[in-house]
Amino acid sequence: MKLKTLIPSAILALGSLASAADSPWSQSLSMGLNLSRGNTESTQFSGSYDGKRSYEQSSLSLKANGAFGEENNTKNTDNYSAEAKFRRTLSGQLFWYVNSSYESDNIANLDSRITVGPGFGFQFYQTETTSYDIEGGLGYNREKYDLIPADDSLGYRLAHNFEHHLTSTSKLWHSASVTGPTDEGDNYVIKGELGVQSQLAGNLSLKSVLRDTYTNDPVAGNKKNDITLSTFLVYSF
Repeated sequence: MKLKTLIPSAILALGSLASAADSPWSQSLSMGLNLSRGNTESTQFSGSYDGKRSYEQSSLSLKANGAFGEENNTKNTDNYSAEAKFRRTLSGQLFWYVNSSYESDNIANLDSRITVGPGFGFQFYQTETTSYDIEGGLGYNREKYDLIPADDSLGYRLAHNFEHHLTSTSKLWHSASVTGPTDEGDNYVIKGELGVQSQLAGNLSLKSVLRDTYTNDPVAGNKKNDITLSTFLVYSF
């Protein structure tokens, strides 16, 4: 099995095993489907998995996303990503973490982008309804495009995370991160996500997510911005 399909599968399998082990995991599966037939034939499918387990002073979170689609029998969407993060409070509002991520985008000729590394963060605000923190650290970066040798480097990561519960059954969140090699100032990637989720009934919710990936120095033929707006039906368990 190829690495780019093995990593998301492994994260999903880990989440399933943890759930079966009678552990306090909070998990959800999201699925979205858009179809059009007539003058234009288009099929777009997207799905994601989110899992988080919280301990007294630490937490473990797992994420996996995938999107596939075609228009008039031509593939126009084929990307997936996975992320795992462990976080532990040091004292008060200060915490440390270890973050790892993987992504691939066949349409953009991105074979793989991998980041692994530790860092520190500060929890500026934490209540029952609202949280906000920032993070930063160094680690290993590897980027590989089709027909181009892989680029391995010492990289940096800066990020922020905001979440606010609008009501007891709905929430709004925004997260953003910038990563890049320490030796190339203009070769960085900014990712942003803005989302809202509201409960429909029982374990079912509706979620809309706007994602933007900005690559400041893309390979020839690729645009800098890649923006997607998706709506999902979410099952939480």
